Amino acid sequence: MNLHVVGAGPSGLLLARSCLDLFDEVSIYEEHSTVGEPEHCTGLVSRKILELVPEAQRVVIGSYREIIVVDERLRQVAELRLEEPAVLLNRKMFEQELARYLESRGNVRLLLRERASVYLDREVPVIVTSRRSVRCSDSVVAVCEGSAQRISRQILRYQSRDYVYGLQCDAVLRKSLGDSSSIIVILSTRFSNRYFAWIIPISEREVRLGVGYSRGPGTAYLARLSRAVKVSKLRRVFGGKILLSKPPRMLGVGRLVFVGDSVSQVKPLTGGGLMLITLTTILLSRLMHILLETRDVNVLGQVYSRVWHLAYGHYVKKMHRFREVLYSDVVSRVLSMNILPISLRFSISDFDAQPRYLAGLKLPSYAHDLSHLFK
Repeated sequence: MNLHVVGAGPSGLLLARSCLDLFDEVSIYEEHSTVGEPEHCTGLVSRKILELVPEAQRVVIGSYREIIVVDERLRQVAELRLEEPAVLLNRKMFEQELARYLESRGNVRLLLRERASVYLDREVPVIVTSRRSVRCSDSVVAVCEGSAQRISRQILRYQSRDYVYGLQCDAVLRKSLGDSSSIIVILSTRFSNRYFAWIIPISEREVRLGVGYSRGPGTAYLARLSRAVKVSKLRRVFGGKILLSKPPRMLGVGRLVFVGDSVSQVKPLTGGGLMLITLTTILLSRLMHILLETRDVNVLGQVYSRVWHLAYGHYVKKMHRFREVLYSDVVSRVLSMNILPISLRFSISDFDAQPRYLAGLKLPSYAHDLSHLFK
């Protein structure tokens, strides 16, 4: 049996990596000519990913022990201490490392410049590109198309209606930061709306600036942030959609499954979802292993949907509620009034608020991780 993966972003590459030994052949379809482009995500994740995906160890840019929350005047209002450091990855190089590893394996085909569509013909997935048409009657198909959600909209009738845009740049500061181990999060409508802005140190004088917004030109928000932190030089600008809608109930149909941004499997609190995607691909590969052994792979989509929601649905719902409060206009207005007499301090066990590992099919509990937010 073969595996066909639509999309060579992190979701597709991580899934292919997790499933290498389960299938005779793995084919990955990518519409762009280069893996890792265009770049969207910041690349800030829990350090646990270095244990789950060894390739990530070679592309670490920085490590961080705390998150400092500030208001629009950049005055500190909260400090979140990370018990385990977060790390910043070079996302482009991370995806290219994964692609190199996969291409070194004899049963993987990475097909660049092949934009794929998928439709169901009597419940059998069919992949169509400009060069070929593949009827996957003896294969599993995974759609990892990212935030475009073309195939998700067509087959699952799902599209994320709630999202913001993220615009980022790497910049050189006029003066040294001093402390390069702290992430700065800015809750202010001056730099962002419906979300937040961020400053992530890369070196003593180089930082990654980012703004999340749903209204107005993002370049204006980014320009204000650049002036506020006294930037002397911008190196590059990149960004994309940050999906905020909850994932649909169904994440697959028969032997066709959807992973990552295609079904909004992202962290609703901070955006991105590399760690959640990594855990999802591990979970999905284990489900495939079980169903391939029992020759009942035609129920993969239904089983995957149920198990994923049992494992992660509660966490996603809690984070959605928390986000709606934290990034509301009310909070930013209160902070701008400077009425908080003290700076709040919290301790967080894990930047991604994820379980340590997925042991077999034992469902993880998030209660312990989230309790650290409210010490």
